[in-house]
Amino acid sequence: MARKYKTLQTWIEEALSDTEKEAPLAGLSLVYKKPEGGSKVVYDVKIAGKTWDVAKLTDLFTGKAEAFAQDLPGIQRFELQAFYKDRREPESTHNFIVSDGEISQGGRERVVKEDASASGLTAQLMRHLERKDQILTEVVQTFAATSLQQRVNDQNRMDKMQEELNDAYTIVREMVIRETQGQHEMRMKELQFQRDSENSKTMWRLAPALVNGASGKEVFPQATADTALIEGLANYVTPEKLKMLIEMGAIPQEAAAPLLLRLNQIAQQKQAEAAAAKELPPAKNTNGGIS
Repeated sequence: MARKYKTLQTWIEEALSDTEKEAPLAGLSLVYKKPEGGSKVVYDVKIAGKTWDVAKLTDLFTGKAEAFAQDLPGIQRFELQAFYKDRREPESTHNFIVSDGEISQGGRERVVKEDASASGLTAQLMRHLERKDQILTEVVQTFAATSLQQRVNDQNRMDKMQEELNDAYTIVREMVIRETQGQHEMRMKELQFQRDSENSKTMWRLAPALVNGASGKEVFPQATADTALIEGLANYVTPEKLKMLIEMGAIPQEAAAPLLLRLNQIAQQKQAEAAAAKELPPAKNTNGGIS
């Protein structure tokens, strides 16, 4: 005699009225059995303390299973677990399948069998092909997600490097600006010092003539005063300008020759002093660099 197939409703009714357990039924849990292994809880119902209609409870779990598997092709397996009292492990389970979004409970409703027959072999082959396609899809999705995440990480790393490069460029630019400003200030101080030195030299050179003129006496030898006047004049009148005055007739030829010779000597002396100044070691600016 063939064993009578137990439907989902029959199993729920037996679980609610099971008197062999130490405590009444506490809850039912619908679990989806993943094709690749593992499981996922789909829905839980607390039974203790409430009165349930078996038909409505069956329709509830049937609807949850069919809704969960409605977009999943082929055969999907579910397990309904019965928990008693406060135990964490189920003491009773019932397995059923959902094929193409509809529950199939065996017997007359079981249209797919994987037995040792041509139809069973075909059903098994179809399930294997379906699983292969699922694995391929999962591999492609995983690869695409990993690749996308890698690209996001690379872009974030490039953005951070660009930000650090911009910060470094800003620091270097500010350092160059400060260095340039320091060199400019040092150069202006050097030029100011040169002007002050030239003015001091001119005043000291003209001092004998000014003292003699102011006192009306030859306090300093007249030759010294004349030399100071000529050297002071040389700061403003170059040999080229003196030649122009000679050509214009402002200075006679007989007086211009000694004066031109003296101006050339003073110009050569200044050139020698400038060349000697260039040989001196460079001064350090306020920023610690070399100007």
